[in-house]
Amino acid sequence: NETGATDEEGKFEDWIELYNDSDSRVDLGGFAISDDPARPQRYVFPDGVAIEARGYLIVWADDDQDDGPLHTNFNLSKSGEALSLVNRNGTIVDTVKFPELAADQAYARQPDGTGAWKITTPTYGVTNGGSVATREARAYAEAKLYPNPSAGDVTTLELPRTGLEVSIHDQLGRRVWQEINTSTQVEVSTAGMPIGMYVVSVRGEEGVRHLTLVRQ
Repeated sequence: NETGATDEEGKFEDWIELYNDSDSRVDLGGFAISDDPARPQRYVFPDGVAIEARGYLIVWADDDQDDGPLHTNFNLSKSGEALSLVNRNGTIVDTVKFPELAADQAYARQPDGTGAWKITTPTYGVTNGGSVATREARAYAEAKLYPNPSAGDVTTLELPRTGLEVSIHDQLGRRVWQEINTSTQVEVSTAGMPIGMYVVSVRGEEGVRHLTLVRQ
């Protein structure tokens, strides 16, 4: 990652994205990610980390845990290596061996969570594309956030209709705001939200749309 997303410190660090393809929230506290088969629980998710249904979670693979709870104690190798997701019992839930990658390339599943692994363009916190993800990608495509990045105390979310569930989650997957919109323009108070990246989810009968909100 040389020119893409930046972490809380404004640094271009490598990152790992997890996707929850279920219809229920998943608690990741006690799960682990590792690039070393001899140490399957090398980086352990702290209590309270979760992924919402059809949601995404970013983990920074920068070997710098002083930067926050979602920063691993190992780096990724540009020449390729294997990564595993391990549950609390030490059982491997998912694993991938990624190949050598050039700068700003990703190795991702298309469709999200189920498809074949491919070298592709990074899609931080949003769908990787593919046929199964079409419903998500097209749902509420008109939804817009502005200003974004936001340095003030209010961000406006423009929506195509009313009656949608709108929620905001921080990088630990914790919900920090939620409502059912009664207007097509929702004023979201960001006052008190720490600097960082947030996931804004818009849900309704047509599917779900995830947007990334940057708080400066």
